[in-house]
Amino acid sequence: MGIIDAESKLYFSKNLIFADMFNFKLYNGKNIIKADELRELDTTEISVPYGNGTRVPIQKSRDVLKIWSAMTDGKAVYVILGSEVQDKIHYAMPVKNGLYDMLGYASQVDKSRKSYKNDAKDADLSIDNGTVKIKLTSAEFLPGFRKEDKIIPIITLTVYLSPEEWDGPLDLHSMLDIEDKELLQFIPNYRVNLIAPMNINDNDFDKFHAYCRNV
Repeated sequence: MGIIDAESKLYFSKNLIFADMFNFKLYNGKNIIKADELRELDTTEISVPYGNGTRVPIQKSRDVLKIWSAMTDGKAVYVILGSEVQDKIHYAMPVKNGLYDMLGYASQVDKSRKSYKNDAKDADLSIDNGTVKIKLTSAEFLPGFRKEDKIIPIITLTVYLSPEEWDGPLDLHSMLDIEDKELLQFIPNYRVNLIAPMNINDNDFDKFHAYCRNV
């Protein structure tokens, strides 16, 4: 993509624009995600696949990645938001985005494992130099993830910068060569969240607001 790629990443990395995109897709244009609630994250996703004896890491780089931290209805909300900008159709987009998301989840589990790594021999709950030490059960020790632990949800949005219609697959099932519907129900699907000019009704363009401001 070259210059287009660099310019689009710079444009969509602006918090006001980024929030506007996700508000359009997730909240039908309502101003729920605020620009000042977004914080930049490292766009490089690195993870060691489970069962990989050689421990060769997978490394992928997203276009833009931010964490949304807010209070809604008196409750704290944390969501990782990623965007992938395309000027051409990507016919394996469900796999591409799905890999990014799963690497992000695997990274969170790995960070949890590292945080517990030195605590395994401690008591169930003790305080050492002001640090709370938690003992893992035998089932929790291998993944380094406790029954009570939670991970932050990840939502990836694909922005298609072309006046032509997107004719690529929008979910993983569309990429599979399978007609057995009974078997298909046991294969998890992954859906692509897409913003494309040709898919937007004329009246819906008013749901974008950031373009009216100086960004």
